[in-house]
Amino acid sequence: MDLLLLSLSCLKMGVLSFYLFLSCFLVVTHGSPSDCVGERKGILPDPATVSGLWNLIAVSLSPNSKYQSDDIAYVYSKVSFSESELNCTVFSNPMADTNGQLYEHERIPGTQAYKFKSTEELAENYTTTLFLPHPDILICYDREDNVLNGAYIHSRGASLPKEEMDNFLEWSKCNNLSNITVYNHTLNDAQECYGLFERSEDLKGIEGCETWGLVAKASNYADKNYHIRLLYSAKLELCKEEEAYTVKEIQIAGEEKTLMELKYKKGAKEDKVKLESFKTGTNLLLLGVQKDNQRTLFLASKTSKAKQAVLDDFEIKAHCFEATFTYLVPGSKEEESHAENQ
Repeated sequence: MDLLLLSLSCLKMGVLSFYLFLSCFLVVTHGSPSDCVGERKGILPDPATVSGLWNLIAVSLSPNSKYQSDDIAYVYSKVSFSESELNCTVFSNPMADTNGQLYEHERIPGTQAYKFKSTEELAENYTTTLFLPHPDILICYDREDNVLNGAYIHSRGASLPKEEMDNFLEWSKCNNLSNITVYNHTLNDAQECYGLFERSEDLKGIEGCETWGLVAKASNYADKNYHIRLLYSAKLELCKEEEAYTVKEIQIAGEEKTLMELKYKKGAKEDKVKLESFKTGTNLLLLGVQKDNQRTLFLASKTSKAKQAVLDDFEIKAHCFEATFTYLVPGSKEEESHAENQ
């Protein structure tokens, strides 16, 4: 997951990038994490043990840290580690600007430390130590000018043994890392979400206006329009003019009702609206829409229907999209024929 970097570039990227850079900026150590002592130097870890996918479980920062934990549900990283290089890719909500961002590092000659491949002078002030209490647990300690600044504990799975978490929290408080955030992974996000969202070119292929039947939607906010008891249908209308898009969400319950209309222009930095299409099945559209802090993932179909397997997959995607509410449009499930079940 990431390591803290005090630089102007990281200030722009936010805590997510800051965390990723730190967790990948390594110096190996061994010792008890519950002791209020500095990290002891040790041998380099086995690349086969460190390389792979890691869930961030908890973060502890000093009161003087300029970084705070963002309101994110999960973070995980894919780490590729060797004696000379360290590559780390950070993942979280697929609509985040830093999602899937690669950070490259190189070993500092004559040391066990790896530094970020950057021209930023402040990067030289940061080091991080790595502690492996267990092959499935990774702890990183961040220091700025040799002063402890933050700690991060990761797991191969969705959680940690209570003893390991207690040790981490005790060690953090003992070292004045009192700003603690614990992430509640209800799934093994690193395993379930990795590779699930791959950007597509569906939006580029739109000519004029297209209408898609809405099958399901998932959002991080409640939508009372989908709590109605009436039988209804819904559709998405997408229009494109050069690099400008208009998206309409329309509900049909006797009469058509436009629930949402957003305009988005690709490359407009001042625009608070973001659209992103992701690869999915044939004749299907998977569209992420973000406005301010509200996010919605739409699943639409040319036929207004989708098979159960697609809907099951959408449930996992909704979780990885950090959606709290999921709505299935009535009648949108495609009934499979008897022949298909053979």
